[in-house]
Amino acid sequence: VVSHSGTCYIWQDTTLSWSSEFTHTPVFVGVLSTGAVKGQIVSMDDTGQICLFYLGTDPSLQTPKQVENRDINYEEKDQEMARLQQIIRENTKPIDLAPKVAEQSDFSLFVEPINGLDVVGVKHDDTDTEYPTVTVKVNLRCSSKISLDKVTVTIMPDPPFYSPQRSIVLTSVGSGPTSMATFAIYNTGEQVAGDLIIPMVAQYTNNHGSPRSVHNSVPLPLGLAVAPCPPEKSAAYKITIETNKPPVNLVELFGEVNCEGQGGQSACVGLRFYSGEVVTVLAAKNSHVSSHDY
Repeated sequence: VVSHSGTCYIWQDTTLSWSSEFTHTPVFVGVLSTGAVKGQIVSMDDTGQICLFYLGTDPSLQTPKQVENRDINYEEKDQEMARLQQIIRENTKPIDLAPKVAEQSDFSLFVEPINGLDVVGVKHDDTDTEYPTVTVKVNLRCSSKISLDKVTVTIMPDPPFYSPQRSIVLTSVGSGPTSMATFAIYNTGEQVAGDLIIPMVAQYTNNHGSPRSVHNSVPLPLGLAVAPCPPEKSAAYKITIETNKPPVNLVELFGEVNCEGQGGQSACVGLRFYSGEVVTVLAAKNSHVSSHDY
């Protein structure tokens, strides 16, 4: 008899004579006698693989002898436990739980706050649509006495944001006046912006010849992703936000986007992505965010 777990049981009448583990779960099992070898066990699994087994010598049915009950000497056990604990303490390295002070970097990377959009936008397609741009200024300074050579500053904007120059190589960055790298970023209007944070990294080789990198991020203004537009009264999709707080003034909340000039009010504003989608935000007891595009 073979179980679904792959265990083979050899019964003699009602007595279990042998048990063994198969390497697979058979769907067929039988007894085969070929030549001088009799009583071979043949099995087949669900993939059609056939295996032959045979029983070896008689299984050992010896059982361990029961140990005589002895009274426990608790004093000796306590001494043995103390000795083992002493060995463990001697061979265990102490763990320093104090917080380690991070290694001070010899290079700093700062991003100047972006004060609004550039006065002149950019036209990058066949239409006359002018897309907004911002100028990102990055300050770099070396804290060591020896200047660093060939510092590469890279920004990694995700669509729809784009920068004509993603990397700038500075020939030398010293401990004197800060060096500056300037990037231009604009909206291509290809899709809805998923994030207004652009990662940035500066790569260099320190004075010991080891490669190093310093990371930072560039927060983009909301005006680079959306423009104000008249709110829409109806939409195909609506998201309701329930809250126990009083509604906020949407004109103040979206202050960097001049919603009031496009018919926006403190309780209702319209925002248009540069890819064409329009979103209406309504602040009331139950706030709504609606749009014709999902």
